[in-house]
Amino acid sequence: MSYDEFVSEICENIDRITGDQVKLSVCTAIKNNNCKRKGIVFSETGRNVSPTIYLEEYYEKFLEGQEIEKIVMEVADLYDQIKTDHSWKGDEIRDYENIRDHIVLKLISLEKNRQLLEQIPYVAYMDFAIVFAVLFDIDQDCGQIAMMQIKSEHLSWWNVTKEVVYERALINAQKLLPYELCTMYAAIADMLGETGQDEIIEQGKAEELYILSNRYRNCGAAAICYPGVLEMIAGKLNQGFYILPSSIHEVIIVPESEALPVAEMEKIVREVNQTYVHTEEYLSDSVYYFNKKEYRENAILRNVSDQNRTGAPASGGRCS
Repeated sequence: MSYDEFVSEICENIDRITGDQVKLSVCTAIKNNNCKRKGIVFSETGRNVSPTIYLEEYYEKFLEGQEIEKIVMEVADLYDQIKTDHSWKGDEIRDYENIRDHIVLKLISLEKNRQLLEQIPYVAYMDFAIVFAVLFDIDQDCGQIAMMQIKSEHLSWWNVTKEVVYERALINAQKLLPYELCTMYAAIADMLGETGQDEIIEQGKAEELYILSNRYRNCGAAAICYPGVLEMIAGKLNQGFYILPSSIHEVIIVPESEALPVAEMEKIVREVNQTYVHTEEYLSDSVYYFNKKEYRENAILRNVSDQNRTGAPASGGRCS
């Protein structure tokens, strides 16, 4: 069974379960980095939020031998959970006052999302695009985040500008998705457990590199845009630092005193992106530099890869 046939089969079976109140349709959405995903849109009377459940992961289960009847029930149960868990109903989402305190920002590649950016408001930041979403829910146990991408049509609904949404997202950012800075080895130890942490300490590995993300490690690279965060890191390190983009979920902080030549760090970033980072989670191949002391009150983040490739002055930007 092809993937398209699988989607149609799932849709037909769920349609028999949900009844007349729920209208189902198959859609193909352009996601981050021009990745296309096919799923089922659930439209229900009295709700302006129509969740889309993407089926690629379920298709993998099907190919591994899971019965299609079980998959149908899993998808139907997921929709019931989504419908129950969030309170957005009727025209609530059309009122800006209802959602203003739930707006957050994400960081994506500018170059790889030209088509997507034609449909959504964004703020260009060096070779990034800062985009916006309404945060519906966070699963505290697994860190999964339910968001609605803010599109240009939503600004028309709310009668607000991109600048207003951007300002609100900066205000909400640290309250809803607070940043988290930890050493890379602490992050690895957290995954390995206490035993792993002891091994790292016994091996005498210095905690020289840091990971910057949010508390949920989900769309956490946007933390570099949070007001005052880069200045805070420079103060903590008492020196300038480089930023290596790991994915849309996190970045790596390298103190200047521990840094390799820029060309070598670029090579590492490219190799990691090509080998380990999923296409939809890719952020950038560039290396960035921040030095508050040099720029004082006008501190900015610079894309030093621009200068390394062309010899021109490094491009910079500020989020404030």
